[in-house]
Formats: sequence, structure tokens, C-alpha cells
Amino acid sequence: FLVFVVLIFVTGSSFAQGKDGVIKVRKRVSTTPSIAGVSGGEVEGILLCSGEGIVINKKIKVISFVFIAEQGGKEITIKHNGNELNKDACDIISLLKSGTEIFFNEITVLDERGIESLTTPMRLKLK
Repeated sequence: FLVFVVLIFVTGSSFAQGKDGVIKVRKRVSTTPSIAGVSGGEVEGILLCSGEGIVINKKIKVISFVFIAEQGGKEITIKHNGNELNKDACDIISLLKSGTEIFFNEITVLDERGIESLTTPMRLKLK
């Protein structure tokens, strides 16, 4: 029984280490979009228009998105090129009440290989 346990331990250890005893670690790259350092939850409206726009990581560039908010019972939709909110969207955000939900949908990105795709939408609530 003891020989069996030692054999399992040695086999398991060499398997975990990989070839030549080297442990390979892959760094996981985030593909979750964020704005003002937030990818979900609450955010101060003023921060949305003062930062670097929607970002994902250094290898993925945001090329367009749709901003959606509700104001006075009406849904406002503004299509953006690039990754930053435009003046119209910022003006609307400044008028919205605390607790209002805003959405960033149809976030189109371009990866390092030049492939365009859609990524995860964001839903935020204004503080």
C-alpha cells in the first residue's frame, strides 16, 4: 500500500511539473470591458466622462459601442465610434438621477490579429 501511495505521489508530481520539471503557468488575459475602472455595479456619473473610455486590455481595442439610458420615461440610445462617451451622452448622464441604470451594448472590439467581434455588454447604476 505504501509503495502504491509513493508511486501516485511521484507520478502526480512529475505530471504537474510538466516536461523537464518545469512548471508552466499561463497568464489569463481579461476580456471583460470596463469604464472608469468598473465593469458592473455602481459608478459615479462624472467618472464615466473623465477617464479613458471603455477598455478591455492592451491587446483588444474597443472600436464602437451603443450607450443606452432612460430619461423621463424615454429610452435614449446613442451609437459611438471609438471607446469614449461623446458630449451628448455626457450631458445626459449629468442629468440622470442616482440609481438610474445605464447600458453599454454592442461593444465592438478589434483584437491583435485584426479580427472584429462583439464582447460582453455592461450594465451600470449611477451613484
